Amino acid sequence: MRDNMPIIRVEGITKKFNDNIVIDNISTNIYKNDCLCIVGPSGGGKSTFLRCINGLEDVSNGKIYIDDLDITDKKNDINSIRKKIGMVFQHFNLFPHLTILKNLTLAPEIFKKNNKKEIEEKAIALLNRVGLFDKKDTYPSMLSGGQKQRVAIVRSLMMDPEVILFDEPTSALDPEMVLEVLDVMRELASTGMTMVVVTHEMGFAKEVANRVMFLENGKFLYEAAPDVFFNKGENERLKLFLSKIL
Repeated sequence: MRDNMPIIRVEGITKKFNDNIVIDNISTNIYKNDCLCIVGPSGGGKSTFLRCINGLEDVSNGKIYIDDLDITDKKNDINSIRKKIGMVFQHFNLFPHLTILKNLTLAPEIFKKNNKKEIEEKAIALLNRVGLFDKKDTYPSMLSGGQKQRVAIVRSLMMDPEVILFDEPTSALDPEMVLEVLDVMRELASTGMTMVVVTHEMGFAKEVANRVMFLENGKFLYEAAPDVFFNKGENERLKLFLSKIL
């Protein structure tokens, strides 16, 4: 039984694209220090679910609360609320015409209004943390995919988010680059960063998550701690899914 309030409350959300139901009446809570991994077949709604949490997609029904502020209520300032939620996408989304350092400092300089020198010092410290200090003055085109994704993670950290959402952050990488990104994510989880990770990396989910959820056809079908989840739990569809990928 938790004694802390959830950072994010998802209450019965549904997302439709025309007549296609992509998210179907999902409810869950995300608590401070959670590392929640969401797994399931491709096309099951996992990425859409993350985009709804961050307000990048409007829900068709239901409510999403971030620190008790309803992001589905148009009276609330979604941009202000969204500052609390970092997002790491599959394809990095770095600005190609800006140096790595400028990619990292742009948003904090606009939104946080900190001293420019302090922002740059923070960016350099975070780059050093992920092993990319020597890349600060280069451009994204000069980096490998794994390096770009590490920069994208640092970009999220620059805004001091309460939660970081990861949308299959290794799916666009060559196999040899996956490990370097997962290592950064492991380190973040070890510091207590609250994370929601859509992933096909079952080893990462088994090792790092404190909760694993199975999503298919827009529905959460099963949730458990990793030691229960990966012993195939009680759900027959989950058992079939795991039997094919493990």
